[in-house]
Amino acid sequence: MNAAAKGELLYVEAVMSMQTSMNGARLTLFGFDLFIEQPFFELTVRRNHIVQDTINGLLSIDRRYLQRPLKVQFMSEEAEDAGGVKKEFFMILFQKLLQSDYGMFVEDPDSHLVWFSGFDIEEVNYYKMVGILCGLAVYNCVLVAFPFPLALYKILLDQQPVLEDLTELSPVEGRSLQELLDYQGDDFEVIRENFSLNFFPKDL
Repeated sequence: MNAAAKGELLYVEAVMSMQTSMNGARLTLFGFDLFIEQPFFELTVRRNHIVQDTINGLLSIDRRYLQRPLKVQFMSEEAEDAGGVKKEFFMILFQKLLQSDYGMFVEDPDSHLVWFSGFDIEEVNYYKMVGILCGLAVYNCVLVAFPFPLALYKILLDQQPVLEDLTELSPVEGRSLQELLDYQGDDFEVIRENFSLNFFPKDL
């Protein structure tokens, strides 16, 4: 199955899931549809505090609402979310989250891909929130450029990253290790050490 077919299948599955969730908020009485719950996941944020407002919204919402269509409202703005506001929301949000100011990710200067800056046990929940937001964007059929290397998706699929994955993320470091492996000369002392690379700490 090619990428286009997978994308179409994902879209159909998301629409069906949203419809099922919305039906759970609807009560039909005497031929009329009455909503006993909000049929959408409505999120109101301030542009200048978009990250914190979004995190607060996710923490306070019942997880059932994540399966409903997302509608975003920028505070003090009248634009109705017919899709454009939602796309702008995710674009601004991920630009903010990936900035070094938040200290969650670091960008490699050569590949311009990003990786996790290091785990503090108190910050794990924030990374989980980023994962939820990535899923929320995909679920609502919003295309967002995630500058993560292939290694991340391999780890999510429980596959082992290899040296080529490190080279994609950090070309200088990857090439240096490959040159060390390829070197056939005998003009240096044998290093009796094993080199290993952990993408994540073992206790997480």
